[in-house]
Amino acid sequence: MLVMDNYFEWEKDLLFLTEESRIWPTINHDLAMQQRLLLDRRIANLLSSFRIYIDQFHSNFSSLFGKSSREFAKAKLITNKLYDEYFSYRFIEALRNYVQHKGLPVHTINYGTQLRDTARLEYNETSITPIFSWQALEEAGSLDKFKQSIRTELMNLKNIDLRPTIRTYVQCIDTLHQGLRTILDPKLKTARDYYEKKLIEYEYLNNVKFNYVRVSKLGANNRQIDRVELTRNFLDYLDFIKSKNHVTKKLCSSYSTNMA
Repeated sequence: MLVMDNYFEWEKDLLFLTEESRIWPTINHDLAMQQRLLLDRRIANLLSSFRIYIDQFHSNFSSLFGKSSREFAKAKLITNKLYDEYFSYRFIEALRNYVQHKGLPVHTINYGTQLRDTARLEYNETSITPIFSWQALEEAGSLDKFKQSIRTELMNLKNIDLRPTIRTYVQCIDTLHQGLRTILDPKLKTARDYYEKKLIEYEYLNNVKFNYVRVSKLGANNRQIDRVELTRNFLDYLDFIKSKNHVTKKLCSSYSTNMA
């Protein structure tokens, strides 16, 4: 949930700043810098959570299956395919490294208004666009912090709108996550079935029902050397997290609006 919570906060603050700009359209330099810093902070948090997710999935799969296993190879194949197919995936991976070692990701914010015609009224549509500028990095002598293949791709593009770029990467992370779950499901089902079996087994003792059960492993002199808490709340929360760690397949082709 760390990735999705940070992503939600990023999108929420984009909407908040857009609404702020709609209601108070005069933006001075100090306010613009505060808004830019807020978006920088949200992206930095999001990039860090991406790194944590990738590192932990590598570590967990290595511990569960081994680095030479078929399961680990399948997981790596998913990430390699995403990296090869999506510029946004390659760029965000490189941007994370740049933000960690060199600078902030938002170089400017574009404030826009556009007249929209509907069947009933004309609307002024307000937008905020956080921009990454490779030209700004080139002028500052920092573009070489990106590897050559990414620099070549960047220099064939104009300024990068970070909104669809981040959404595409989050969609890629969701694709990866669902792929990892598919690989994990057989092992997870076996473990869950065993856990639920033990819940039932230890739920009653001498016809007395227990709401809280702890299973302990004892060593020499009956000293506890390990223990496991048996609780159904854990399984309920696991199911809740599973439902939250999935995004709409139209993440990159949908948007929120308050237009009435």
